[in-house]
Amino acid sequence: VQKTLGHTPPFLNPITLSSSQISQIDVKWYQYYSSRNDYSFRQNQIDSIEIKLTDGQVYILNSWVFPYSSLLYLFIKFNYPVNLDDIGAR
Repeated sequence: VQKTLGHTPPFLNPITLSSSQISQIDVKWYQYYSSRNDYSFRQNQIDSIEIKLTDGQVYILNSWVFPYSSLLYLFIKFNYPVNLDDIGAR
């Protein structure tokens, strides 16, 4: 079952997940080139975050609601099972 979180106000259907329920967190990211002031440089962008549970459910986090970079930092800091997947340049 795949569910997207962040399309309704959080107070309407809150969920709580324990770390033991999470089997894997898939983070898809890519690099792109940006230019400012005549300089071109590479930047990284997170495309999506999916939280897979041990019971087979998958939650997809909406980027408009969840701060991807901050969440990734916290997932890694607190030793969640994170899988980083480079999906290529866009």
